[in-house]
Amino acid sequence: MSGGRRKAQRAARGPARVPVAGLVLGVVAIVLAVALAAYLVVSSGAEPSAPPSAGTTPAVSSGSTATTASASSEETTAAPEPHERYAALAADLRRLTRDCGSPRRTGSGRSEVLRCPTEWGTLQLTTYAAAKDLVAARGDVLDQRVGSLAAPGRAATYYSLDPAVAGGSARATIYWDDRAARQSAHLVGDRGAALATLRRAAASAQPSVTAPTVPADRGLTELAGIFSLTDCRRVPVRIAGESEESECRWNGTTARVGRFEAAGGLLSLRAEAAAAADDQDEGLADFWFHDTNGEEGRQRGEPEQGKIFGYTDATGQPALYLDDTSCPCWIKLSDAGAEDPRALYDRVF
Repeated sequence: MSGGRRKAQRAARGPARVPVAGLVLGVVAIVLAVALAAYLVVSSGAEPSAPPSAGTTPAVSSGSTATTASASSEETTAAPEPHERYAALAADLRRLTRDCGSPRRTGSGRSEVLRCPTEWGTLQLTTYAAAKDLVAARGDVLDQRVGSLAAPGRAATYYSLDPAVAGGSARATIYWDDRAARQSAHLVGDRGAALATLRRAAASAQPSVTAPTVPADRGLTELAGIFSLTDCRRVPVRIAGESEESECRWNGTTARVGRFEAAGGLLSLRAEAAAAADDQDEGLADFWFHDTNGEEGRQRGEPEQGKIFGYTDATGQPALYLDDTSCPCWIKLSDAGAEDPRALYDRVF
């Protein structure tokens, strides 16, 4: 019985003794496991992470990566430069101005206004909310004052003001616009700046609209042709209320032609010419008509087309004034080689 108890006691304790070799191997295994874990932790901070597998979305980490992504996004969504936004007005506005600053407060119907300094003045660039707002704003710029030159149109408009002709405190001005783009450019020179200087500056940017060079009105062109005027070129108007004026060549001398927006302006100019002719002994008064049948004198069905007045002008040259109320247009011919207004009249008729 005593032997049986000893066996039972040993069995209850289990394996109370562990061999020395097994103990050493266990310790070594634990040390190796800890070392391997430490190596993996260090390696994960030094080595780049593996690329994401196909079909997965990579996570954005914090720190420098997030900052770079934000900067890239800002560059992608940045607004175009002014010369890009207003490319409809000129090929490269950077040749005219480079510093437009921040947009200014906009008024009714305007979505953006930029004021850009130039070497000779200030350029204002405007974008309108709608085409009708642009058309309405043209009225604030276009006028028929002395010194102006305008070419209004539905798709685009041009206007300039020459202070050398306008006089007073007028400043050189150039305006043009684009109805489809709903944009306008308004260049105003500094005091003393010549219109020719502004024109050269604007031309360097290759604007989409330029100054007219020939008569625009069909009636005025026809009147000039009737009296054999050639090489007509647009000039700033010298009489208030005119829509356009040109200088032409006639018989080796200079002739002027113009058109009024309203007949009242023409009638006032006619009255001045009539008074000049009436005040001079050599003055003359007549009328002209379309000779439709080639016969001498005015025939039935050939209505009076306009008046003719001859006089000596302020420069001492014989001058001939002619007009056409249906246009309403006028012509002034002068010739220093003519003996008097009658001799000039005979050359024409």
